[in-house]
Amino acid sequence: MPPPQSEGAETHVEAEMPVLPAPEPPPPASARDSFGRININIATRTELMDLPGIGPSLSERIVDYRNLHGPFRRIEDIRNVSGIGQQRFDTIRDRITVG
Repeated sequence: MPPPQSEGAETHVEAEMPVLPAPEPPPPASARDSFGRININIATRTELMDLPGIGPSLSERIVDYRNLHGPFRRIEDIRNVSGIGQQRFDTIRDRITVG
């Protein structure tokens, strides 16, 4: 039981703070540049599969290679990924960038 209040005593009621919506997270960095090229340093497996000749297993190898060795310094470095030889590189070279 609350203690009795004396006459003339002020009652303090804490106001509830309004609940604000959480701020929107920033949009994810786009893997495509203004020319439509895919940045092989930030592209997801799915985005990499937009490149001709790059399927699920090769896109996974690209991401695994990038995670193990760090970002590609030049687009030509993607040739270090098993399964990307000169012919496949020539097919995608104009469609990729390193940022």
